[in-house]
Amino acid sequence: MKIKNKIIVVLFLLISCITTMCFATSIDSTNKMLDEQTENIKEQEKTIHPRGELNETNIKSDIVDALSSSEIKKQNIYTANNKCEIVDTIYGNVFVAGNEINIKSNYIAGDVFLFGNTITIDENAIIDGNVYIAAQQINTNGTIHRSSYMMGKIVKLNESAYNGYDTFICGDTIEVEGEMARNAYIGANILEVKNTALINGNLSYEAREKSEIPKGSVKGRIDFKKIIDDEEDIKEIIFDYVIDMFKNLIFTLVIFIVILLMSRNFTDKAQIAISGKNIFKSLGIGLLGLILVPIIVVLLIVMGVTANVGVLLIFAYITTLIIANAITAISMSALITSRKTGMKLPLVVPFIAIVLWVLESIPYIGAIVSFFSIIIGIGVLLQGAFSKNDIMGEKNI
Repeated sequence: MKIKNKIIVVLFLLISCITTMCFATSIDSTNKMLDEQTENIKEQEKTIHPRGELNETNIKSDIVDALSSSEIKKQNIYTANNKCEIVDTIYGNVFVAGNEINIKSNYIAGDVFLFGNTITIDENAIIDGNVYIAAQQINTNGTIHRSSYMMGKIVKLNESAYNGYDTFICGDTIEVEGEMARNAYIGANILEVKNTALINGNLSYEAREKSEIPKGSVKGRIDFKKIIDDEEDIKEIIFDYVIDMFKNLIFTLVIFIVILLMSRNFTDKAQIAISGKNIFKSLGIGLLGLILVPIIVVLLIVMGVTANVGVLLIFAYITTLIIANAITAISMSALITSRKTGMKLPLVVPFIAIVLWVLESIPYIGAIVSFFSIIIGIGVLLQGAFSKNDIMGEKNI
């Protein structure tokens, strides 16, 4: 997998967590969560990887001085706003979403998750954990003692910036002026490495053109891979579509087999749920489920004691979204076979699965088809889970 793709995958998963947690904060308010003061600074000190010629003792001394001049938070920070400025000393993780974000904390002990338009890490900021950032423009000037994962259109590691572990960056234009204690993995259209830059490990980067790397800026080896726009021929395009279709077909058949093993009469109940006027009921229930479940998850997380239930509900919600299309295909197949004598359900399911895949592959129209297919599938499953008539049937013994 390309460096850029690896970084995008990691950040996509992490930013999903950020948006959920920040939305939770907007409901419960940040003021309620962050009021505790520290009583013993020494008990909270973290292991630090010092920068340059500074030794560990000096850095810890600087942190202790900072603690006496700013408010101390011992809990995680969750906040979302148009303009967000983090200035407190924090013994916990930081989750922030906003248009403009500025990290000015003298010390943050945990990991930092940032999602916004313009994000700046101040020169005096010290972050002892990992940093995950997705933004339009990123400016880092401070000290990060662990790994950094950044994705943005413009990413600048200015001269005062320091990364203590590996650095992963994906963007359009990336400028490196600061220091990286270990390896750097970069994917960019344009990479600029200035004379002040220092990468103590290896530099692995993908770009459209090879960058001029100043002598001595990279202590390890330099690996370059040129980004080339792939121009697929018609055969490759058709092959990719066929492979995708078979993946979808196999997945639907696997869900179908699992359903047959778990339930005697699911298909009978499912075809009733989408027949006639019942289709509108399934659509309504599916739409409500699609909207309400994330809200319920947020409320459960905000309540604290039910956070574990919220996490389990997230997994259940994601699983439902993944199999919803297959459930719709199976339900439609059951409806067709119930009205057409002589047709066998195991033969109709693959046909309907392919038809749905073809419709969902059509530009613009496909998005609409996919949306309705998902909410129908959710509606059928929710009715099966909560219906007094036991729509899911009985499990075979």
